[in-house]
Amino acid sequence: MYLYLSKKDYEDTWINGGKIPIKLASAYRQDEHHGIYTPDENAMKTASSNITNTLAASVLSVEPTVNNLDVTNLKISGQARIAYPPLFSVVGDDVKIDNVLVMRGDHTDELLYSGDFRQNYADALILCGAKIYHPILMSRLKKEVCIKIKDLLPLQEVIDKQLGIKSIFGNCKYTDLVDRNHFLKSSESRYQNEWRLVWELPYEEVSKYPNGVEVVIPPGIAESFNNW
Repeated sequence: MYLYLSKKDYEDTWINGGKIPIKLASAYRQDEHHGIYTPDENAMKTASSNITNTLAASVLSVEPTVNNLDVTNLKISGQARIAYPPLFSVVGDDVKIDNVLVMRGDHTDELLYSGDFRQNYADALILCGAKIYHPILMSRLKKEVCIKIKDLLPLQEVIDKQLGIKSIFGNCKYTDLVDRNHFLKSSESRYQNEWRLVWELPYEEVSKYPNGVEVVIPPGIAESFNNW
């Protein structure tokens, strides 16, 4: 397993021990996919995937308005908007939409999506790395150096103990559909080839970590990786 670092100086801490930062998942959310950032980080989305025409949804060039939608039993808490692609996206927290129909807005009455949708945001402390090394990935992540984690379990245990939270390890999966969670991301992020340690936080605990947290790791967690 590999970890890409933004500065060469950080390599010494991972090899010889010291303080490392652990950030909130939301710190990696931005409006566009680029580098280590994604627009749907820490979003929890589920949809009943009754998709009748994914292609039609993906090629829409104009964001639909309420006039393009036939929505019944709409239950929304917070601000939200329905938009295209790949099926629809909703901006807002604690959103519940039951029995929503998304129609193509060109008078063809073509059904793009029919089903239910749930969305909320759940933050967590996360540590992310990659399953592979590749110079192109290094460039896309905008990092300067790559190290190799010798054994993830000692790292996991030492951080768990300091945070007092049991972490969850997993490899990220990628989808063209709307479903999201800490380990399920948009296919646009597939290039990251990512593994993660996630320390889930109750909602009331998130405010304790506005800038994340620093933890101390012992020597020998990682080794220098000859990436040239």
